[in-house]
Amino acid sequence: MNKNLFERLTFRLPWVAWLLVVESALAQVKNPFERSMFQSQASKGKETTFLLMIGGAFLLVGVLYIVRSYLRSRSASISLDDMADQDLTTVKRGFFGSFATMVSGKRSVRELALNRLVELDPPSLNCSIVRTADGREANEDAGRAVLFHMNGEMFLQDRAFFITTPDGIKAEDRALFSGEGEVMNLWFLHDRIPYTVNCEVRERMRFPAEMLRNMDPKIGVGYRLVPLTNVAKRDKRQTIRFSHKIGRGSLRVYPQVLFDVYIQKTDFRFPTEGSIPPRLNTVKPIPYRRPKEGDEADLSAERVVTAFKEAIRLNHSEDRVVYVSKPYMDERTNKCTLIGLGYAEVLGLGAQEAGRTIHIKKPMKSMRVGKNRRDPHYLNEGDIIVLDYMSRSPLDGKNEYYEMPCQIIKSGIENITIRPRRNPRQELNLPIELLDFSVNGLRFENSREFMGYVFEEGGQAETLEEQKETIESMGFVFTFYPKLRFTRDTEMHKPDLPLKFSILGKIARCEVEKNEDTAVTGHLKEFGVRYTYDPAEYSRDDFCWDRWTMIRPFKENSYFKEVHKSLNGLIAHLENQSKDFLEPRRPAAQAEEKVTA
Repeated sequence: MNKNLFERLTFRLPWVAWLLVVESALAQVKNPFERSMFQSQASKGKETTFLLMIGGAFLLVGVLYIVRSYLRSRSASISLDDMADQDLTTVKRGFFGSFATMVSGKRSVRELALNRLVELDPPSLNCSIVRTADGREANEDAGRAVLFHMNGEMFLQDRAFFITTPDGIKAEDRALFSGEGEVMNLWFLHDRIPYTVNCEVRERMRFPAEMLRNMDPKIGVGYRLVPLTNVAKRDKRQTIRFSHKIGRGSLRVYPQVLFDVYIQKTDFRFPTEGSIPPRLNTVKPIPYRRPKEGDEADLSAERVVTAFKEAIRLNHSEDRVVYVSKPYMDERTNKCTLIGLGYAEVLGLGAQEAGRTIHIKKPMKSMRVGKNRRDPHYLNEGDIIVLDYMSRSPLDGKNEYYEMPCQIIKSGIENITIRPRRNPRQELNLPIELLDFSVNGLRFENSREFMGYVFEEGGQAETLEEQKETIESMGFVFTFYPKLRFTRDTEMHKPDLPLKFSILGKIARCEVEKNEDTAVTGHLKEFGVRYTYDPAEYSRDDFCWDRWTMIRPFKENSYFKEVHKSLNGLIAHLENQSKDFLEPRRPAAQAEEKVTA
């Protein structure tokens, strides 16, 4: 017999015995005036039987309690010297609630969640603090934790499970995480599908030395958690998908916000089971096309400035700008990030001689700080900045994107003079056809170039399942170049976006093309991507993002949050504008109908 089933029977059979005793007692208690003389003489034997039944019931309760205690001690329970046997129910239902649940046979959410966790058995979990012990709402990443196992099985005790201390919790974080009363969101991967569950941290505890011999991992300190919700699958996007290609989405395409997207594969592989790393420190990108030989050598300032101005002149007048960013080293965290300063107009494009320097307007964010040299947005002589700019191709009219590190030679009140430090670096990764996007993912169309890039021309897997498994395990860097077109009426809804930003994502869905008539599956048609990592640290040597941090389930990429907010406001504005346009026409149309009638 199953051990858990037998434990439930030993817990419920005493209640059945007590019900039998009460029923017998009620049967014995009668009105003495209604009993005859013969019945009063025969009642002595019945009273003896009643006393024997009571004694047998107590004996049965004692035996079952001893058996139940023995089974609980065999199931690797913690001794009372190390922790108190507390009630772990989230809601105290009382005797009648427990009796109703026992009779109906229903299973609580906690039991369902624990059974699901035992079934999935993730090796590790990603933890996020949703609410602190004092009831304050929070959204802090706690890092990864490992589930405790006893004798090769997930360790459960009193309808609770146990985890190690999350690796993101430090000694100074006791105000945020005390280990008593916090609500945490745990999520993990199983067959590359994300699952989440909310739990309450009941207490911090120490395991006795004799238990650690059979436990894995052998860590003496852990936390006891109680599930608050069932384990839920999170494989579908829960936000609005904005269409990017006509006829391939549920909404209309809004030309005010479009993107040019480039993809680059990396050497990072997502795990199949358990948690994903909260930070990536050694991600090696694999370029789609490498720059031509000699592009990074023999820097000639005159040649670079001439090529830069020629590229800017090919744009329309409103696009003859550059986006200025500044690598900034934070002394408190000792981490280098890239601060966006905004767009700046390029000056001196009408001059015939290019020279060795470039003159641009000072970005607005730098002008606002004034003379505050401690502000990271302040630009001083000698600072290194990065210029992102685009150039319209004279052949096909498509945009070509460049990046050029420069050094400030002279900083004025409104203008700055810069000199190139390296040759411009063109975007040479693979462009993809974006179908739709949302605040936490996108969908793009498959192509022969993409399959050749992933499988390196000749190394393609034979079956569709092998192709899907390979593609879904790889990490891809998606580089977005926004194309914003707003008029004076809609300028208020324009999102504040840089010329370029990157996200490391994971292909979560692969859709296969099927023939509706023959029901024969063909090749991979399109892919669904989930944003997984945001850039965390910037390399001042290579001028690229080299470290990434995980996007937690309750947070989104800041740029796509801005896009989502902007498009929602734009849609509401356009709908109100159409209503205002149609309302004056309705009375005139009604008057014409009356005249014709």
